[in-house]
Amino acid sequence: MVFFKNKKILVKIFKVIFLTIMLFSFIFYIYMFFSQKKEIIKSLSLEANSIANIIVYVNTDGIILNDGYKILDYSKNFMEKDKSIKSIIFSKTNEKNYVIKRDTWSYENKIDDTYTNLEKDQPSYKIIYSPILKEKVFHYVFPIIFSDTKWGWLHISVSLDKYNKLLENMYGNFIMFFLLILFIIICLSYFIAKLFAEPIIHLNEITKNIAKGQFELRSNYKSNDELGELANSFNHMLQKIELSHKELKKSNKQLKSEIQKGFRREALLIQQSRLAAMGEMIGNIAHQWRQPLSVITTAASGMKLIKELGINEDKKAEVEKLTGIINSSNYLSKTIDDFRNFFKEDKEKEYFNIKQKVEDSLRLVKDTFEFHFIKVEKNYTTDKKAYGISNEYSQALLNILSNAKDAVILNKIKEPKIKIYSFEKDNYVCLRIEDNAGGIKNNVIKKIFDPYFTTKHKSQGTGIGLYMSKVIIEQNMHGKLEVENSKEGAVFTISLPIKKNTFE
Repeated sequence: MVFFKNKKILVKIFKVIFLTIMLFSFIFYIYMFFSQKKEIIKSLSLEANSIANIIVYVNTDGIILNDGYKILDYSKNFMEKDKSIKSIIFSKTNEKNYVIKRDTWSYENKIDDTYTNLEKDQPSYKIIYSPILKEKVFHYVFPIIFSDTKWGWLHISVSLDKYNKLLENMYGNFIMFFLLILFIIICLSYFIAKLFAEPIIHLNEITKNIAKGQFELRSNYKSNDELGELANSFNHMLQKIELSHKELKKSNKQLKSEIQKGFRREALLIQQSRLAAMGEMIGNIAHQWRQPLSVITTAASGMKLIKELGINEDKKAEVEKLTGIINSSNYLSKTIDDFRNFFKEDKEKEYFNIKQKVEDSLRLVKDTFEFHFIKVEKNYTTDKKAYGISNEYSQALLNILSNAKDAVILNKIKEPKIKIYSFEKDNYVCLRIEDNAGGIKNNVIKKIFDPYFTTKHKSQGTGIGLYMSKVIIEQNMHGKLEVENSKEGAVFTISLPIKKNTFE
């Protein structure tokens, strides 16, 4: 083992060669093992076949004439002579079965399926657990056929003593063979590894000295193979290194200067990226705030008008409007925090109820929908929870609801309606939002999720809402956001996984 010390390349080459040869040897060993085992079973089947032919031949008259006494007498005598036979079963077609063991025999109307499953047109055999003998045996089934007429099957259960003894001998031989092969493989691997590693180790020692500044050293390894060419190339390389060493020193200062410039450029790019992300976030916040601010303005203006006109509004309606203002205000505050953490990787995911999130979102747009006489139809057909970021899911849902609302208003639908229903499909919890605004034009639907793409006036939208919804659902939560047209209008489908993805 001293030779291996500080010679890692030798150890690596040795391991590769050793494992490669060992792998092929092991495959060959396994193949030989199963082949030998198969041959042992085949030899047992040949012996059993000879026994079966003799028993059937001698008992031909007894089988045809259904002479049970003759069948039993000869079978018992045969079993006395051949101690390896544990049991004999004559399974006659549509008749009772003779079950013969060493110490007893019986008639059976039916034998266990373990036996009948082996009854085929050709002889069959298998090592089974015998329900009659309560032990493992080699079971051979021989079809009884006279003059092309099938009379039944002969079942012979043979002891596994011979089989186990042959296996034991085979194990011993294979172990001795394996140890011998292992010794040969180790010696051969060591010899080959040493042959390949010594020139590389020599070059490595020279390289260490060169690292200390001794550029005058050269390799003295001579050979006509690739390693000899490597040594020559190495010496040629040393000459070039020695010549270029001085040039490297001269260019060192210039290189440091360029590196510093590169650092400054990289810092500038990072700053620009941060500013772009900040600008996008501000646009997103502005887009998200339009709806809640509209709710607050509408509710507050309505209350002010009622007070100015001196109309006595019932307290319940007033409380509902104030609650809507409070909820929208809280949402405005929460949106800032949510989008501040939007690009962070530490956002927590959880299992949440889709129905609850839909109801929470609808409460935020309730007043606006009622103001524009928009009816909402809901149908929840699953109670499975989805896995994702619940608050971001609500943001995406609000974007889609807002677009549906704008579509029915823009197209002046007389009876505006939005259908919402949930269902389960392919391990996803799906939410389908459908409006009756007539659908999206074919030249527009392909671009609907592109950033800054909008068909609205700039005062009504920035084109960020659906793009951010796509990012939230697909990139942040590994779900799917799809759009299509139905007979009545546009259909948006949000699909989230029921279970946590394995790659998260």
